[in-house]
Amino acid sequence: MDLIKKNIGYFDNSDNTLKVSRIIKKYVLWIILSGTFLLSGAACNLVKQNRTMKIFHLQPNRITVNTEAENNGDWFEQEREDFFALQNFEVNSEAHKAEVDSFVINYIRKDNFLNTNQQVSWSLVFFKYGDGITENTPHEFDTDYSMHELFAFKKRLVYYYFTGNNGYENTGYYLNGGETIKEEKRDALRIFMN
Repeated sequence: MDLIKKNIGYFDNSDNTLKVSRIIKKYVLWIILSGTFLLSGAACNLVKQNRTMKIFHLQPNRITVNTEAENNGDWFEQEREDFFALQNFEVNSEAHKAEVDSFVINYIRKDNFLNTNQQVSWSLVFFKYGDGITENTPHEFDTDYSMHELFAFKKRLVYYYFTGNNGYENTGYYLNGGETIKEEKRDALRIFMN
C-alpha cells in the first residue's frame, strides 16, 4: 500500500513535502503537447489560407488601333492586351488552371470587345505576383525601359488569346521562366465560346 501511495503522490512521511504525482505530470505534459499541437495546426491553417490563389487586374487595358489594317486583310484593326497578376499560382495545379479559366470566362462575358469587329485580337496576360508587380501596379506601356523589365517575358505565367474571327484561339503556360511555352486548348473556354 505504501508503494501505491508513494507513486500517486501522497505526502511523503519522511519530510512532509508534497510531491507532484506522475499522473499530474503526465496530465500537464498532455495539456502542453495538445496546446502546442492545436496551435501548430492553427498556424498551418493560416499558412494554407495565405497560399490561396488570387488574381489582380492591372489597369488600364491597352488597345492598339492599326490604321493600316484596312489595306492589309491579314492585320487586326484593333489589338487589346489586358494584364493581370497571379498570386500563389501553381502551373501544375489543375484546380488553379480551372480557377483562372473561370475567371477569364467571367471577365470576357462582361465585355463585348470581341463582338465589335471581326478583325480584333485580345490577349489576357497573367504575370507572377511579386518582384515589383502587386495589385496596385499600373499596366503602363510605351514608357521607359523599366516597364519592359517590370513586365518581362520571364515573369509571365499564363496567356489567353482570342480573335474576333475565331473566338478562343489558345492558352499558353510559361514554364522555366518563359523558356518553354506549353499551349493548350482549355475545354471550359472552348465550350463557352461555342
